[in-house]
Amino acid sequence: MNIIINDAETRDIEALVAIENSCFPTDRLSRRSFSRSLKNPVQVMKVARVGNTAVGYALIHWRRNGKSARLYSLAVLERWRKNGIGEMLVNAMRNSAAHEGKRLLSLEVRANKPNLIGFYQGLGFAVQRRLPAYYEDGADALKMVAVLGDTATLIQPDQLPARRQRTLIVVSRAQDARHLNLHLTGNSKLEVIVARQFLTATDRQGAQNHIINLCPSDEYLGSGYYVSLIAEARGNRTLPSVDTLSSLVRRRLYKKHLGVLSSLLPQDYLAQHEHAHDKISLEFYFGQTDADWARRLCRQCYRLFPSPVLEVLLQRSSNGWDVRYVWPLSFTAVDEKDRPRFSEALKAAVSSPIPNPAFIRHSAFDLAILIDRRELLPPSNSRAISALIRAGKKIDIACSVIGKTDIKRLASFDGLFIRITTQLNNYSYEFALAADRLGMPVIDDPQSILRCSNKVFLKEVLERAHLNMPKSWLVTSGNLNEMATSLAFPLVLKIPDGSFSRGVFKIETTDAFLSKANLLLEKSYVLVAQEFMPTPYDWRIGVLDGQPLFACKYFMSRGHWQIYNHKSNNKVDSGDFETVPVAEVPTHVLDAAIRASLSVGNGLYGVDIKEIDGRAFIIEVNDNPNIDAGIEDKIIGADLYNQLMTSFHQRILLARARTQI
Repeated sequence: MNIIINDAETRDIEALVAIENSCFPTDRLSRRSFSRSLKNPVQVMKVARVGNTAVGYALIHWRRNGKSARLYSLAVLERWRKNGIGEMLVNAMRNSAAHEGKRLLSLEVRANKPNLIGFYQGLGFAVQRRLPAYYEDGADALKMVAVLGDTATLIQPDQLPARRQRTLIVVSRAQDARHLNLHLTGNSKLEVIVARQFLTATDRQGAQNHIINLCPSDEYLGSGYYVSLIAEARGNRTLPSVDTLSSLVRRRLYKKHLGVLSSLLPQDYLAQHEHAHDKISLEFYFGQTDADWARRLCRQCYRLFPSPVLEVLLQRSSNGWDVRYVWPLSFTAVDEKDRPRFSEALKAAVSSPIPNPAFIRHSAFDLAILIDRRELLPPSNSRAISALIRAGKKIDIACSVIGKTDIKRLASFDGLFIRITTQLNNYSYEFALAADRLGMPVIDDPQSILRCSNKVFLKEVLERAHLNMPKSWLVTSGNLNEMATSLAFPLVLKIPDGSFSRGVFKIETTDAFLSKANLLLEKSYVLVAQEFMPTPYDWRIGVLDGQPLFACKYFMSRGHWQIYNHKSNNKVDSGDFETVPVAEVPTHVLDAAIRASLSVGNGLYGVDIKEIDGRAFIIEVNDNPNIDAGIEDKIIGADLYNQLMTSFHQRILLARARTQI
């Protein structure tokens, strides 16, 4: 069979209309529309032919000065759909858009067509957002986007700039530059430059240099701060970093370290050597000092606050000596007699075979994984986190585990994967918002956290999507008494933002309902009352980007009606599990899970479903589903983590492409 893809012609119009009417029950292109498209200079239409017969077509639009194109329509006659014609047409459209200088190709697809969504995902398209009531019949659409061109050139490690091309030393005054040049003569890898020149330079944007900032940094938004800020914005490795300067200038960010630093002081030595004053001022250059007794302190200060020059003040107290502050100094502040020692420390730092790890970027992309090692029921165990890191490494994504105090480091990453239990009132949501504002891909995104954490929202959105769910009612103080007399018991009463079976109560009687509801309504304006549907297990379908990722049966805790049984002694019992191949999950369960997830967003979700009499009832959509080694990955193993990292890879590519438009 010989399939040919070429430009549509006027003679094809009748065949195109026939294809359109055969493939689309609504939202059809007319004969006039096809005729106009053939004449429009900002549209391209291709036809797939088998012999002389047109069996499919594709149409793209774009704006003259825009950087993206839109795949407006794609259709292939049903009897020819298993021959790769759709893929051939999409690739032809990609090439046409790229030839016109476009960076992105977008399209809309029906949200209730998981097979079609999967087809486009296989061709490199990622779900961007949901478009409510997009089609004539009121159905929702998903907008999907793909990066055009040879994206491999954006990500190959050997395409990245050399990691240590040269070192720029930035000073605030011309006389400082002259002094350093005298001491650094003969080192071709070093260049001394004045701050004003560095900040106004236009030829260093992608240089990937190593910047040593010796300018005054003793005030926020001063010259030293801006040197480090601009250096990092240009992709350079910087000493000190903006984070270090912020920590030092804002004392509250580093004062918690003072106790640790004080513990490194040799109290016996200091007591034996009387000092005329109650204060001792030390200067450390690139983590080096001439005072043997202060070497441990010096190394720890440099590790915590890597800076060229650190001033450390020790003060005598009734209990001995304490570290009172650590402060960054400029080269100008270095005493004339100490400058030879400073220059030697600088040479040693520059020629060191092991650069500071904070300044090295080994991979094309950097992904932060947020965890809390103290969390009782984390969404991923340590083996799963390790598997994620290995999967990222395979496709050149360097994964770094971060914690609660690392929010200031987010800007140094390309994406964020939240692996702590998400709630609106804890730092998980702050991290999600911060990452989203930085324009980086984040799972879970703040919108998904907002929607999934509130059962009131889920009730409304699932009903709007015409999905089966247990009968549900909203309870407020205004209708409480009415509900107490009209509802059937037993029922389940839920606070809107509970998780892991917390905030969910089985109510057996009217009196128990009134008592518990009155108590809960003191904390929440509205509650959700739900029909009690006992089952031995709940389905948990993991959905990623609108496609099923894993399937499990979570059984109820022994002797309890929930999966998790939270006991009064802070212990938690959970039921057994059974991981099931996705191919063996009933079709109606999978379909309900995908539709439910797409009603929330386009991230990673765990959809809880009760299956009763051949029907699937949505219980919850979780934005932060469990992914534990040995459970969710039991069937597909490493492929689960590979799919997650591939999704991040695609999202980061799209984010980078948008910044170039």
